[in-house]
Amino acid sequence: MDTTQQPLGDRRIDGVLRVQPPRSAPISFVVEAKLSTDRLGVRPLVEQFLALADGRPILIITDYANPALRKTCEAAGVSYLDLTGWAYLRDDTVDLFVRSQGSVRPPAPPVKRGTTMVRLDGPGAGQIMRTLWGVPLPVGVRDLATKAAVSPGTAAKVLSTLTSYGVVGRAPDGAVVTVDHRLLIERWTHDYGIYTTNPEVHWLLAPRGPGQAYVDLLKLRSRDVDTDGIALTGYMGGSLNLSKNIYSVIPETLLSLYSEDPSRLIDALRLREATPTTANVVIVRPRDSSLLRTYPLPVPIPQVLADLLTMGGRFPELAEQLFETTVTAGTATYGYFSRLTWPPSTSPPVACSSTLSKRSLRSDPRSCSSVPRRSTCTPEPSPAPASR
Repeated sequence: MDTTQQPLGDRRIDGVLRVQPPRSAPISFVVEAKLSTDRLGVRPLVEQFLALADGRPILIITDYANPALRKTCEAAGVSYLDLTGWAYLRDDTVDLFVRSQGSVRPPAPPVKRGTTMVRLDGPGAGQIMRTLWGVPLPVGVRDLATKAAVSPGTAAKVLSTLTSYGVVGRAPDGAVVTVDHRLLIERWTHDYGIYTTNPEVHWLLAPRGPGQAYVDLLKLRSRDVDTDGIALTGYMGGSLNLSKNIYSVIPETLLSLYSEDPSRLIDALRLREATPTTANVVIVRPRDSSLLRTYPLPVPIPQVLADLLTMGGRFPELAEQLFETTVTAGTATYGYFSRLTWPPSTSPPVACSSTLSKRSLRSDPRSCSSVPRRSTCTPEPSPAPASR
């Protein structure tokens, strides 16, 4: 490899890598070395290098090829190489193809300590993740910190980590201009796990099933039981936020709840202790108390996705379905249920069977005020026949 800068037209390149295949002529890759691509938009960077190479094979060498860079390079036919082991060399003219996998995490930055957040499993990181999901762009660091209710220092550290992974693209002044929502959840769940991050996890058994346990949960207020500090996640949090007329791809096997006082909720629902393999209800005391609601409503969509992806079993399938429903054309929404608002004088929606009746919930979220065990929702009135 020739590492001396060489002219290419009116520009200079960082070097040339010559590869000798076994039974063909040698290939010369134009080398562009970048210590870091964090502050540069991935697509403009690749397009700039393609223009510089002027049709010749190009190889980008960097300290860490994050997922966004790898995806863009492979789509554009650009080879890359980094210091952690990621490698992609391809030239179809001589049937050359080399690929190797490196580290899933970027190397520790050679800067002073305290400028990045290594693990993204704390409350501050979670608030930043949930805010980035649907915040209007561009957004500055201080504005993001204000919206997420964290300090500007925390926001800056989290953004630095996300930038190195390719989750966000940033302007020269540091403002966030793009967000890759799939990479956002992927990077978050590298560190976060619903059962490992939170301080308390209770595995329980509802004798009449998770659906009836959910119905009983919604009826607690009618029994003058305090329902503050409870939130839905997992299957129920995901299915409630699917688009209209779309149903979950997995069955309801586990009711997942957040509660600030699990013991009180366990007694109120008359649940029994169980093991992870036999439980049909799990109650978690969250590390981040901002997830709790004043009535059992779902946590925000990004939190539901992170929880589903780390619950094991078939729950990641529901996470993928929910992601496809809420993220379209690069923009994210907060799901159907999260957009509904409840007047203070009325009760939130109540499921009308042992499993959630989406038809009634979509048509009129407040149409049912009580839940007899085997009753169904009051049907919608049929339209009056047209007069002749």
